[in-house]
Amino acid sequence: MFDVLEMGASGLVAQRSRMDTIASNVLNMTTTRNEKGESIPFRRRMVIFQAGAAGNAARAGVHVKEIKLDPTPFKERYEPGHPDADARGIVKYPNIDMA
Repeated sequence: MFDVLEMGASGLVAQRSRMDTIASNVLNMTTTRNEKGESIPFRRRMVIFQAGAAGNAARAGVHVKEIKLDPTPFKERYEPGHPDADARGIVKYPNIDMA
């Protein structure tokens, strides 16, 4: 009986990590600088799930295998007055699409 509860709980924990990651992506969709203040946009995060309990794939359940950075190119917009614009007036924005 406890295995069924642990399996359900593992799914809820994994989905919570996914929702936290999505919330972070939405929050940072216009962030053009990293935590050091460099002109490097936020890169979208993606949660990768794996079957089995964390540390024991033979047990029923699911867990977060890793949180990967999306390698797709940043969005570019022509905004010459923006403080992060390059010499051509292009500002790089995170690779996050709300659709």
